[in-house]
Amino acid sequence: MGKKRAIILGLGKSGRSAASFLLDEGASVLGIDRNAASLKEDPEIAPLLERAFLLQDENSPLSFEEVDCVIKSPGIYPTHPLVVRAAAEGKLMDEIDLGSRFLSQKGKKLFAITGTNGKTTTTALVTHIFNEAGLKAVSCGNIGNPILQEASLQELADYYIVEISSFQLWAMRERHFDAGVILNISPNHLDWHGSFSDYANTKWSLKERIKEEGVFFPPASFGKEIEERVESILSLGYRDGERSLRLGGQENIKAALALCQMAGIEDEAFYAGLNSFKKPPHRLEFVREKDGVSYINDSKATTIKAVEHAVTVCNAPLILIAGGIHKGDDFKKWIPLFRQKVKKIFAMGKDKGKIALALQNEVEVELVSDLHEAVALASKFAISGDTVLLSPGCSSFDEFRSYEHRGEVFRSIVDGAEV
Repeated sequence: MGKKRAIILGLGKSGRSAASFLLDEGASVLGIDRNAASLKEDPEIAPLLERAFLLQDENSPLSFEEVDCVIKSPGIYPTHPLVVRAAAEGKLMDEIDLGSRFLSQKGKKLFAITGTNGKTTTTALVTHIFNEAGLKAVSCGNIGNPILQEASLQELADYYIVEISSFQLWAMRERHFDAGVILNISPNHLDWHGSFSDYANTKWSLKERIKEEGVFFPPASFGKEIEERVESILSLGYRDGERSLRLGGQENIKAALALCQMAGIEDEAFYAGLNSFKKPPHRLEFVREKDGVSYINDSKATTIKAVEHAVTVCNAPLILIAGGIHKGDDFKKWIPLFRQKVKKIFAMGKDKGKIALALQNEVEVELVSDLHEAVALASKFAISGDTVLLSPGCSSFDEFRSYEHRGEVFRSIVDGAEV
């Protein structure tokens, strides 16, 4: 058998990790990237170019003959010609396939978590509780480092808690997970998937990525014992105030408890982990309170459903800052919930007019020029007891580099002199 050959489509963080891993395995690797010319000067690419690695742009002639696998970086659309070709020839896969295969062969336990909302918080929560209980665990995948970067370390963990996005699931082909959880499914990334049906089916494909003897938890199906134990936990006060924001809601706790139970973690260690957990930033993150007004950063909320979750969890009355680039769902779904809890919306960004049009005569909406104006006007409008909530329901790329950048700007404004 000849030397293994692989093609990497897109040399972002996961693509680079895949290239490095495959080179270590003795494969020859061809990297394809639209920015190939500039990447050749990138110091992170230089070590790869010194090995059996070639780099070319996506317009160069390319043959898939004698290629064992084609690994797609998550953000590349399924309609890209090279992705279509690779899928048609049965050679397409995700770097998570390679990583989970390698770690499973090493006897490591792998737990997968996906969902439209809450997957990052739940992944971080599970990993935290495992480590607090004395089990060596790491988060990877769509959170933290790519799985292949973790698999390349000399010292491996015992448990890998893998957050998986729909982009990654779409290209995955293998089943090496010991357990998998789908937290929830609501419309998201419809521009990428083409329809809600395709998006939902991609999420459900997680079931096919779990070992035959593994355990699959579909949405809201953790079993009677888990349900009862979570109700007991919530009765201890986890439903209150900032603590509720920190844990992110019942589904997160149920998923964490189910996976911790599979690892044999006792109740006392589970409770201790809940108490000491700190949620990742930009997810219902308490920023500050001033003059009786609370400020919450939920910049990660880029879907209609995520905003509904935030409004449900936060204490009323709410002043909502929303807007950005609309992702395809219907803003009118907000009306029944917002009538009860939202005093006013300050709408910003490219599609702010769509919010105003959808909610007209139902919820007061004021259009603003940018996030700075939104925070300034919301602060002037708020009175003691109100909550100013940044929960955009839209992507951030009209004005910001990412949802993290948007959240950081919000936090800096709130912590500054303008509030």
